[in-house]
Amino acid sequence: RSRRAREAFAAAAGAEGVARSRTLRALVRESTAAWLALGSSMAAFGYGLAALHGRVEPLAWAADTFVLNPSPERTAPALIVAFWLLSLLAGVGLSPEPMRDRGGFRICCWLVVTKIVARKWYHFLAVLMFSPALCLNPVFTAMAFVGALIAFATAEAVRLGGLYPVSDPLDAFMSRYLDERESGPLIVSHSYLLLGCALPLLLTLTFAGDGFDHPASVLASSGIISLGIGDSFASIVGSTLGKRFLGRVPGTKKSYEGMLAAFVSMALATAILAKISKPYDDDNTLDWTISIIPAASTALLEVSTDQMDNLFLPIYHFTWTYVAISAAL
Repeated sequence: RSRRAREAFAAAAGAEGVARSRTLRALVRESTAAWLALGSSMAAFGYGLAALHGRVEPLAWAADTFVLNPSPERTAPALIVAFWLLSLLAGVGLSPEPMRDRGGFRICCWLVVTKIVARKWYHFLAVLMFSPALCLNPVFTAMAFVGALIAFATAEAVRLGGLYPVSDPLDAFMSRYLDERESGPLIVSHSYLLLGCALPLLLTLTFAGDGFDHPASVLASSGIISLGIGDSFASIVGSTLGKRFLGRVPGTKKSYEGMLAAFVSMALATAILAKISKPYDDDNTLDWTISIIPAASTALLEVSTDQMDNLFLPIYHFTWTYVAISAAL
Protein backbone atom coordinates (compact mmCIF):
# COMPACT_ATOMS: atom_id res chain seq x y z
CA ARG A 1 0.00 0.00 0.00
CA SER A 2 2.79 2.38 0.86
CA ARG A 3 4.45 1.75 -2.51
CA ARG A 4 1.16 2.32 -4.34
CA ALA A 5 0.60 5.49 -2.33
CA ARG A 6 4.06 6.72 -3.24
CA GLU A 7 3.48 5.93 -6.90
CA ALA A 8 0.10 7.68 -6.85
CA PHE A 9 1.64 10.70 -5.13
CA ALA A 10 4.46 10.79 -7.69
CA ALA A 11 1.98 10.55 -10.57
CA ALA A 12 -0.13 13.37 -9.10
CA ALA A 13 2.95 15.52 -8.56
CA GLY A 14 4.08 14.84 -12.11
CA ALA A 15 0.67 15.76 -13.49
CA GLU A 16 0.66 18.93 -11.42
CA GLY A 17 4.14 19.80 -12.66
CA VAL A 18 3.08 19.27 -16.28
CA ALA A 19 0.02 21.46 -15.73
CA ARG A 20 2.14 24.20 -14.19
CA SER A 21 4.62 23.99 -17.04
CA ARG A 22 1.84 24.31 -19.61
CA THR A 23 0.32 27.23 -17.69
CA LEU A 24 3.71 28.97 -17.53
CA ARG A 25 4.31 28.47 -21.26
CA ALA A 26 0.86 29.86 -22.06
CA LEU A 27 1.50 32.81 -19.77
CA VAL A 28 4.82 33.50 -21.47
CA ARG A 29 3.23 33.31 -24.93
CA GLU A 30 0.40 35.67 -23.96
CA SER A 31 2.76 38.09 -22.24
CA THR A 32 5.15 38.07 -25.19
CA ALA A 33 2.35 38.90 -27.59
CA ALA A 34 1.09 41.66 -25.31
CA TRP A 35 4.62 43.06 -24.86
CA LEU A 36 5.15 43.13 -28.64
CA ALA A 37 1.82 44.84 -29.28
CA LEU A 38 2.29 47.39 -26.51
CA GLY A 39 5.94 48.06 -27.30
CA SER A 40 5.40 48.51 -31.02
CA SER A 41 2.47 50.86 -30.41
CA MET A 42 4.43 53.03 -27.98
CA ALA A 43 7.51 53.02 -30.23
CA ALA A 44 5.48 54.05 -33.27
CA PHE A 45 3.74 56.80 -31.31
CA GLY A 46 7.01 58.14 -29.92
CA TYR A 47 8.70 57.98 -33.33
CA GLY A 48 5.86 59.87 -34.98
CA LEU A 49 5.82 62.48 -32.21
CA ALA A 50 9.58 63.06 -32.51
CA ALA A 51 9.38 63.32 -36.30
CA LEU A 52 6.44 65.73 -36.10
CA HIS A 53 8.19 67.98 -33.57
CA GLY A 54 11.66 68.04 -35.13
CA ARG A 55 10.53 67.79 -38.77
CA VAL A 56 13.42 65.37 -39.37
CA GLU A 57 13.77 61.62 -39.40
CA PRO A 58 14.67 60.75 -35.76
CA LEU A 59 17.09 57.91 -36.47
CA ALA A 60 18.99 59.94 -39.09
CA TRP A 61 19.12 62.90 -36.69
CA ALA A 62 20.52 60.69 -33.89
CA ALA A 63 23.18 59.21 -36.18
CA ASP A 64 24.20 62.65 -37.47
CA THR A 65 24.28 64.20 -33.99
CA PHE A 66 26.11 61.53 -32.04
CA VAL A 67 28.14 59.64 -34.69
CA LEU A 68 28.78 61.64 -37.86
CA ASN A 69 29.01 65.27 -36.66
CA PRO A 70 29.23 65.36 -32.87
CA SER A 71 29.83 68.66 -31.04
CA PRO A 72 29.40 69.89 -27.45
CA GLU A 73 26.26 71.80 -28.37
CA ARG A 74 24.66 68.93 -30.23
CA THR A 75 25.55 66.23 -27.73
CA ALA A 76 24.24 68.25 -24.73
CA PRO A 77 20.94 66.27 -24.71
CA ALA A 78 22.94 63.06 -24.30
CA LEU A 79 24.67 64.52 -21.25
CA ILE A 80 21.30 65.57 -19.85
CA VAL A 81 19.93 62.05 -20.33
CA ALA A 82 23.01 60.58 -18.64
CA PHE A 83 22.47 62.93 -15.69
CA TRP A 84 18.81 61.90 -15.52
CA LEU A 85 19.67 58.20 -15.50
CA LEU A 86 22.25 58.60 -12.75
CA SER A 87 19.88 60.73 -10.68
CA LEU A 88 17.03 58.27 -11.20
CA LEU A 89 19.15 55.27 -10.22
CA ALA A 90 20.39 57.03 -7.10
CA GLY A 91 16.93 58.36 -6.22
CA VAL A 92 15.17 55.00 -6.59
CA GLY A 93 18.01 53.12 -4.91
CA LEU A 94 17.92 55.41 -1.88
CA SER A 95 14.14 55.83 -1.84
CA PRO A 96 12.25 55.31 1.44
CA GLU A 97 11.64 51.66 2.30
CA PRO A 98 8.48 50.65 4.20
CA MET A 99 8.99 49.27 7.72
CA ARG A 100 6.56 46.49 8.59
CA ASP A 101 7.23 46.51 12.31
CA ARG A 102 6.90 50.27 12.92
CA GLY A 103 4.60 51.33 10.11
CA GLY A 104 6.85 54.13 8.83
CA PHE A 105 9.46 54.46 6.10
CA ARG A 106 13.22 54.26 6.46
CA ILE A 107 15.61 56.43 4.44
CA CYS A 108 19.29 55.48 4.15
CA CYS A 109 18.98 52.85 6.93
CA TRP A 110 18.70 55.38 9.78
CA LEU A 111 16.09 58.10 9.18
CA VAL A 112 12.48 57.07 9.87
CA VAL A 113 9.72 59.19 8.30
CA THR A 114 5.97 59.00 7.78
CA LYS A 115 4.31 58.05 4.50
CA ILE A 116 3.43 61.65 3.61
CA VAL A 117 7.09 62.64 3.96
CA ALA A 118 8.22 59.57 2.00
CA ARG A 119 5.92 60.52 -0.88
CA LYS A 120 7.68 63.87 -1.20
CA TRP A 121 11.00 62.12 -1.88
CA TYR A 122 10.12 61.98 -5.56
CA HIS A 123 9.08 65.64 -5.57
CA PHE A 124 12.61 66.59 -4.52
CA LEU A 125 13.98 64.14 -7.08
CA ALA A 126 11.97 65.98 -9.76
CA VAL A 127 13.57 69.28 -8.66
CA LEU A 128 17.04 67.75 -8.90
CA MET A 129 16.47 66.21 -12.32
CA PHE A 130 14.43 68.82 -14.15
CA SER A 131 15.67 72.21 -12.92
CA PRO A 132 19.12 72.13 -14.62
CA ALA A 133 17.76 70.60 -17.83
CA LEU A 134 14.96 73.15 -18.08
CA CYS A 135 17.43 76.02 -17.90
CA LEU A 136 20.00 74.44 -20.25
CA ASN A 137 17.76 73.01 -22.97
CA PRO A 138 14.03 73.70 -22.48
CA VAL A 139 12.92 72.34 -25.87
CA PHE A 140 14.62 68.99 -25.36
CA THR A 141 13.29 68.88 -21.80
CA ALA A 142 9.75 69.39 -23.09
CA MET A 143 10.14 66.50 -25.53
CA ALA A 144 11.62 64.38 -22.75
CA PHE A 145 8.58 65.14 -20.61
CA VAL A 146 6.32 63.86 -23.38
CA GLY A 147 8.41 60.71 -23.73
CA ALA A 148 8.37 60.14 -19.98
CA LEU A 149 4.58 60.49 -19.90
CA ILE A 150 4.36 57.83 -22.62
CA ALA A 151 6.65 55.60 -20.55
CA PHE A 152 4.51 56.12 -17.43
CA ALA A 153 1.35 55.28 -19.35
CA THR A 154 3.05 52.13 -20.65
CA ALA A 155 4.12 51.12 -17.14
CA GLU A 156 0.58 51.59 -15.83
CA ALA A 157 -0.79 49.49 -18.71
CA VAL A 158 1.73 46.77 -17.88
CA ARG A 159 0.76 46.87 -14.20
CA LEU A 160 -2.98 46.78 -14.86
CA GLY A 161 -2.65 44.12 -17.57
CA GLY A 162 -0.59 41.84 -15.33
CA LEU A 163 2.10 41.33 -17.98
CA TYR A 164 4.59 38.71 -16.87
CA PRO A 165 7.16 39.07 -15.33
CA VAL A 166 7.20 42.82 -14.60
CA SER A 167 3.68 43.55 -13.38
CA ASP A 168 3.98 42.08 -9.87
CA PRO A 169 7.24 43.86 -8.87
CA LEU A 170 5.97 47.06 -10.48
CA ASP A 171 2.69 46.88 -8.60
CA ALA A 172 4.49 46.21 -5.31
CA PHE A 173 6.81 49.18 -5.82
CA MET A 174 4.11 51.64 -6.84
CA SER A 175 1.54 50.56 -4.26
CA ARG A 176 3.71 51.18 -1.21
CA TYR A 177 3.35 54.96 -1.50
CA LEU A 178 -0.44 55.03 -1.94
CA ASP A 179 -2.65 56.86 0.50
CA GLU A 180 -6.39 57.00 1.11
CA ARG A 181 -6.95 59.40 -1.81
CA GLU A 182 -5.99 56.71 -4.37
CA SER A 183 -8.48 53.93 -3.82
CA GLY A 184 -9.26 53.07 -7.46
CA PRO A 185 -7.47 50.63 -9.78
CA LEU A 186 -5.38 53.34 -11.44
CA ILE A 187 -2.25 54.77 -9.82
CA VAL A 188 -1.87 58.24 -11.31
CA SER A 189 -0.08 60.35 -8.70
CA HIS A 190 3.32 59.85 -10.38
CA SER A 191 1.87 60.74 -13.79
CA TYR A 192 0.19 63.82 -12.34
CA LEU A 193 3.48 64.90 -10.77
CA LEU A 194 5.27 64.62 -14.11
CA LEU A 195 2.42 66.29 -15.98
CA GLY A 196 2.30 69.10 -13.42
CA CYS A 197 6.01 69.79 -13.96
CA ALA A 198 5.62 69.63 -17.75
CA LEU A 199 2.53 71.78 -18.36
CA PRO A 200 4.06 75.18 -17.44
CA LEU A 201 7.06 74.46 -19.65
CA LEU A 202 4.88 73.43 -22.59
CA LEU A 203 2.69 76.52 -22.14
CA THR A 204 5.72 78.80 -21.90
CA LEU A 205 7.13 77.42 -25.15
CA THR A 206 4.00 78.65 -26.91
CA PHE A 207 4.73 82.21 -25.68
CA ALA A 208 8.52 82.44 -25.56
CA GLY A 209 9.53 80.04 -28.33
CA ASP A 210 12.90 78.31 -28.16
CA GLY A 211 14.77 81.13 -26.40
CA PHE A 212 14.45 81.34 -22.64
CA ASP A 213 15.48 84.33 -20.59
CA HIS A 214 14.31 86.16 -17.52
CA PRO A 215 11.41 85.93 -16.67
CA ALA A 216 10.38 83.14 -19.08
CA SER A 217 12.50 80.62 -17.17
CA VAL A 218 10.60 81.43 -13.97
CA LEU A 219 7.28 81.02 -15.77
CA ALA A 220 8.33 77.65 -17.18
CA SER A 221 9.47 76.47 -13.74
CA SER A 222 6.08 77.00 -12.11
CA GLY A 223 5.46 73.25 -11.86
CA ILE A 224 8.83 72.52 -10.28
CA ILE A 225 8.48 75.44 -7.84
CA SER A 226 4.89 74.72 -6.78
CA LEU A 227 5.16 70.92 -6.54
CA GLY A 228 8.81 70.14 -5.95
CA ILE A 229 9.32 73.01 -3.49
CA GLY A 230 6.06 74.48 -2.17
CA ASP A 231 3.89 71.36 -1.87
CA SER A 232 6.77 69.33 -0.44
CA PHE A 233 7.67 71.81 2.29
CA ALA A 234 4.00 72.34 3.13
CA SER A 235 3.48 68.61 3.69
CA ILE A 236 6.74 68.01 5.57
CA VAL A 237 6.49 71.04 7.86
CA GLY A 238 2.74 70.70 8.33
CA SER A 239 2.89 67.00 9.24
CA THR A 240 5.87 67.30 11.57
CA LEU A 241 5.62 70.79 13.11
CA GLY A 242 2.01 71.76 12.47
CA LYS A 243 0.17 72.88 15.63
CA ARG A 244 -2.44 75.37 14.42
CA PHE A 245 -4.78 73.60 12.04
CA LEU A 246 -7.12 75.26 9.57
CA GLY A 247 -10.41 73.98 10.90
CA ARG A 248 -12.42 76.11 8.49
CA VAL A 249 -11.17 74.11 5.50
CA PRO A 250 -13.44 71.02 5.39
CA GLY A 251 -11.93 67.58 4.87
CA THR A 252 -8.29 68.61 5.26
CA LYS A 253 -5.63 68.59 7.97
CA LYS A 254 -3.71 71.58 6.71
CA SER A 255 -1.96 73.88 9.18
CA TYR A 256 -0.82 77.49 9.29
CA GLU A 257 2.78 76.28 9.66
CA GLY A 258 2.52 74.26 6.46
CA MET A 259 0.99 77.18 4.59
CA LEU A 260 3.76 79.50 5.77
CA ALA A 261 6.41 76.95 4.77
CA ALA A 262 4.90 76.68 1.30
CA PHE A 263 4.87 80.45 0.86
CA VAL A 264 8.42 81.04 2.10
CA SER A 265 9.94 78.14 0.15
CA MET A 266 8.28 79.08 -3.14
CA ALA A 267 9.13 82.77 -2.75
CA LEU A 268 12.78 81.99 -2.02
CA ALA A 269 13.07 79.46 -4.85
CA THR A 270 11.54 81.91 -7.32
CA ALA A 271 13.80 84.74 -6.15
CA ILE A 272 16.90 82.56 -6.51
CA LEU A 273 15.89 81.37 -9.97
CA ALA A 274 15.08 84.93 -11.06
CA LYS A 275 18.44 86.15 -9.80
CA ILE A 276 20.30 83.39 -11.66
CA SER A 277 18.47 83.87 -14.94
CA LYS A 278 18.50 87.68 -14.83
CA PRO A 279 21.21 89.18 -17.08
CA TYR A 280 21.18 92.52 -15.28
CA ASP A 281 21.04 93.67 -11.68
CA ASP A 282 19.58 97.15 -11.72
CA ASP A 283 15.88 96.63 -11.02
CA ASN A 284 14.49 94.14 -8.51
CA THR A 285 10.82 95.16 -8.78
CA LEU A 286 9.97 92.34 -11.16
CA ASP A 287 11.83 89.79 -9.03
CA TRP A 288 9.84 90.70 -5.93
CA THR A 289 6.56 90.75 -7.86
CA ILE A 290 6.93 87.29 -9.40
CA SER A 291 8.26 85.90 -6.12
CA ILE A 292 5.64 87.14 -3.64
CA ILE A 293 2.33 87.20 -5.51
CA PRO A 294 2.37 83.69 -7.05
CA ALA A 295 3.80 82.15 -3.87
CA ALA A 296 1.10 83.68 -1.66
CA SER A 297 -1.73 82.74 -4.03
CA THR A 298 -0.51 79.17 -4.51
CA ALA A 299 0.03 78.68 -0.75
CA LEU A 300 -3.59 79.69 -0.14
CA LEU A 301 -4.79 77.21 -2.78
CA GLU A 302 -2.58 74.43 -1.37
CA VAL A 303 -4.30 74.55 2.03
CA SER A 304 -7.77 74.52 0.48
CA THR A 305 -7.42 71.52 -1.84
CA ASP A 306 -6.81 67.87 -1.09
CA GLN A 307 -7.39 66.21 -4.47
CA MET A 308 -5.34 66.40 -7.68
CA ASP A 309 -3.12 69.17 -6.32
CA ASN A 310 -0.33 67.92 -8.60
CA LEU A 311 -2.36 69.34 -11.48
CA PHE A 312 -4.03 72.37 -9.89
CA LEU A 313 -1.03 73.96 -8.17
CA PRO A 314 1.27 74.26 -11.24
CA ILE A 315 -1.42 75.83 -13.42
CA TYR A 316 -2.45 78.18 -10.63
CA HIS A 317 1.16 79.23 -9.96
CA PHE A 318 1.77 79.63 -13.71
CA THR A 319 -1.32 81.84 -14.07
CA TRP A 320 -0.39 84.14 -11.19
CA THR A 321 3.23 84.33 -12.38
CA TYR A 322 2.03 85.37 -15.83
CA VAL A 323 -0.27 87.97 -14.27
CA ALA A 324 2.56 89.29 -12.08
CA ILE A 325 4.92 89.53 -15.05
CA SER A 326 2.34 91.34 -17.15
CA ALA A 327 1.61 93.79 -14.32
CA ALA A 328 5.29 94.55 -13.63
CA LEU A 329 6.45 95.01 -17.22
